[in-house]
Amino acid sequence: GILVLNGINTYSGMTTVGAGTLMVGDAGHSNASIAGPVTVASGAKLTGHGTILGPITNNGIVEPGGSIGTLTVASFTQGAGGTLTIDVTAAGSSGLTVTGPATLGGTLAFSVAPDAGAWQAFQFLTAASTTGRFSAVTSNRPDWLVGLHYTAAGVSAGVQSRSSGQIYADFVSADIETAHEMNVLTLDGLAVAAESGNANHAFWLRGYGGASAFGGRDGADDFSSRFAGIAGGADWGVAE
Repeated sequence: GILVLNGINTYSGMTTVGAGTLMVGDAGHSNASIAGPVTVASGAKLTGHGTILGPITNNGIVEPGGSIGTLTVASFTQGAGGTLTIDVTAAGSSGLTVTGPATLGGTLAFSVAPDAGAWQAFQFLTAASTTGRFSAVTSNRPDWLVGLHYTAAGVSAGVQSRSSGQIYADFVSADIETAHEMNVLTLDGLAVAAESGNANHAFWLRGYGGASAFGGRDGADDFSSRFAGIAGGADWGVAE
């Protein structure tokens, strides 16, 4: 079963979710809270849009929101048997906000809705400090690829359908364009040597930049890129 707490609960003792689901704040009661620590046992679930003012120890399932939303906690420790579940839809993702430290382990599970689109990038966990990593990452959509980025302040994710390789093609297109511009700069350096009347050596400094845009069709997204920088070099003749 499920127990929903939509009020501000001021008791300070331990709350143990031993079985079933405890929801702290449904979508219409994000001000709901529990004052004390919470332990989630194996097989049990903690969810909701509210706030846990004490530390959370998760050996079961923590699913922020229970739909797209944010659960706020004082600290978060996930054991080897625990699972953090993140919902992903076209509207965005759910998230866990930890005002103190987060110690990670166990499983990260993504629940991806059919309308989530071809790919998304988002931060789903923020914390004052983060240690550890998830030992396993799963998804209800085996056709999706998942990549994670860990920092001291949280964890971000990029998720993409395996059937859509467009993001990789976009990166390659941008790399090719930048490489072409750098090739032009190198040839310019040789031209400087020739123009200076001293073909033996020359020093050069050039700015470079560019922009491009491609319109999407047949299910592909629009893509645009911009790049700029400064490059310099020295060309020196070598006797044969």
